[in-house]
Amino acid sequence: MAVIILASGSLRRIELLKREGIAFLTHPTDVDETLNHQGKAEELAMYLALKKAFSIEKEYSKGEIILGADTFVVFENKVYGKPVSKDDCFNMVSALSGKTHSVITGVALVEAGTKNRKVFFEETEVTFKEIPKIELLSYIETEEPWDKAGGYAIQGTFSKYIKNLKGDYDNVMGLPVIRVLQELKTFKA
Repeated sequence: MAVIILASGSLRRIELLKREGIAFLTHPTDVDETLNHQGKAEELAMYLALKKAFSIEKEYSKGEIILGADTFVVFENKVYGKPVSKDDCFNMVSALSGKTHSVITGVALVEAGTKNRKVFFEETEVTFKEIPKIELLSYIETEEPWDKAGGYAIQGTFSKYIKNLKGDYDNVMGLPVIRVLQELKTFKA
């Protein structure tokens, strides 16, 4: 298999790839993730994943496979990215408290120096328990909600607020790694 380049510095994505025994290199990107246009969350997530992969492609020769990914939380047709302030985080998590939302991760596979591309998304439904305001205020004072779509980490202390999950757990962490492995098998076929 060709060398895989992860177009991300995400510790969660790195952890997931290592867990599966995938050999890879990391190449964090400096892509602006601001969404200035409307569209379905699936399309926006795939767009940003592809944008991340394309942003580093020119730095590699022919053959390396670049893996880009972007994760959103979607609730009542509103897309939540990473919180930008404590108020933003509080508002996001409060809106999700006691309700079901979707986590959508767009994934792009790009073979450097070729026209070979594959872009897809994975969706997982997550239901939160009701979160008492005092506990939410304490949570946003920790480091955990930052740099995470929707302001929460399913694998962290926030896990106690997860009532139900339908779909891929790893997707909620930021990368549907089993699906990525399946897609890689046919990517260069």
